[in-house]
Amino acid sequence: MASAAAFKPNIIFIYADDLGMGMLGCYGQEIVKTPNIDRLASQGIMFTRCYSSQYCCPARASLLMGVHDSHSHSYTQTAGALVITAERKGWSNEQLEEKAARAARIKAAEGEVFLPELLKKAGYVTGQFGKLEWGFTTWHGELKRHGWDRYVGYMDHQRAHGFYPSFLWKDGERLPLKGNTHADGGKTPEDYSPGATEKRRGNREGKVTYAPDVMLAETLRFMEENQNKPMFIFFSTNLPHGPVDIPPEENTYAGSPSIRQAYGNASGTNRECAGAAEEYASMVDKLDRQVGAIVDQVRKLGLDKRTIIIFSSDNGHELYYRTDKAAAAGPTATEASWTAPGNCWMFSAAAAAALGQTTPWPIWPD
Repeated sequence: MASAAAFKPNIIFIYADDLGMGMLGCYGQEIVKTPNIDRLASQGIMFTRCYSSQYCCPARASLLMGVHDSHSHSYTQTAGALVITAERKGWSNEQLEEKAARAARIKAAEGEVFLPELLKKAGYVTGQFGKLEWGFTTWHGELKRHGWDRYVGYMDHQRAHGFYPSFLWKDGERLPLKGNTHADGGKTPEDYSPGATEKRRGNREGKVTYAPDVMLAETLRFMEENQNKPMFIFFSTNLPHGPVDIPPEENTYAGSPSIRQAYGNASGTNRECAGAAEEYASMVDKLDRQVGAIVDQVRKLGLDKRTIIIFSSDNGHELYYRTDKAAAAGPTATEASWTAPGNCWMFSAAAAAALGQTTPWPIWPD
């Protein structure tokens, strides 16, 4: 018992962004392949009664503080877009820090405790990589207050809807991303009129460095640099949140007959959603490959015997169709009616019935 108490396993918490369980093979997905996540499931424990908020801000707060998000008067959030404004107006880091702290609606009380803070006190080196937490805008002082030794990613959740920001944040300093010129991260318009997806996909101006690649590389570097210490890593990627965007060469599901078939009988502009659905599926594929890279790094460093890996999502609501005969026949009249103009739907009549779901879930909330 004494030796067990002294043992501190590495903890890697992979937190996907807007990923529903229906997109994973281990939960019944049959078209989009997620072998790395499925392998984790087969070697560990799967949960089917794990609940979260429908929005990222309260879900992440709940995770970090260990409380639910239904306390009286508790649902509030710091407004986003402050980093976008800072870049457009040329604010210094100090100016942004001051304005963010002043604008924050969520401020930690003196006695409140955060997950990384606890682990740091227990002797862990803590690192967060991805969509950095707390409200829709955070700042360096707040991240340090919560217990993070190192961090790389977005401090503005609205900016995190774009995958090509001109810079990310690394320990309070700006980390430039080569070739990126968009203050808003290159957020793509949610336009599904005829030909819009193809036109948007082809426009790569100011979009050179894909932020999720940088955040993964920083995660792997952190693991290597701290391999001899107990580590707590929070890989809070912004994959596969929409609006969808992925490097064209990684759009692995482009032209997928199965995905296209789901929209073949949809009315009006919803047929154009097929292209966006292909990209969303490819973003899930990208996420799965990043999970594989993290697991490979654990093994490469010889840490597999003393590392706990947890995979979850802040929220998610999409189901995907299956490869059975009913799915191959295309959507029924009821399913087709789910595709209201301006929304994309991923669904499976069989999966929905199995879960007692009678109404569709969108790919992402507006």
